Amino acid sequence: MSEVEQSHPDGVQIVWFKRDLRVEDHRPLAEAARRGRCVCLYVYEPEVITVPDFDPSHLLFINESLAGLDRALRTLGGQLTVRTGRMPEVLDRLHRDVGIAGLWSHEETGNGITYARDERVAAWAARENVPWRQHPSNGVVRRLGSRDGWAARWKARASSPLTPEPASIRPVAGLAAGEKRSPESLGLE
Repeated sequence: MSEVEQSHPDGVQIVWFKRDLRVEDHRPLAEAARRGRCVCLYVYEPEVITVPDFDPSHLLFINESLAGLDRALRTLGGQLTVRTGRMPEVLDRLHRDVGIAGLWSHEETGNGITYARDERVAAWAARENVPWRQHPSNGVVRRLGSRDGWAARWKARASSPLTPEPASIRPVAGLAAGEKRSPESLGLE
């Protein structure tokens, strides 16, 4: 058992930031913060970053957004934890280090790569008995059997009240924040 795990044997909440790099109107963050210590996680995923339609300028924009997110998290008492690797292997390492009690994220409507990644994460969460709660971040409703009634569903989501940012975030002491990655360090031209 690691030093971090010994200091937090009850497990922690992981807030997995994918595309919504903000604290305002972020229901997964608000829900996780209410339940205990949080690791606010962003993962540089080589399989997502090295596709032909990903430009180094995208990474520069992500890094600027991550800097703003980290500043906002720190004002609430938390910090951004950055890792590089394939999901769910990154979660495996964190689970060994801190004991994950819950995984929180927004639903993603991405491409085939992110869909397959989310399928792997869902299988990992089921295998490890870690509840993964995904909340919608937009009007897109996934897993519809029919498009009938989609407009009413979209309107209900789009008109739902904003989620207030948490009053505070309890971080996990002793967990390294990690480093932001440059395009060169990820092999981008």
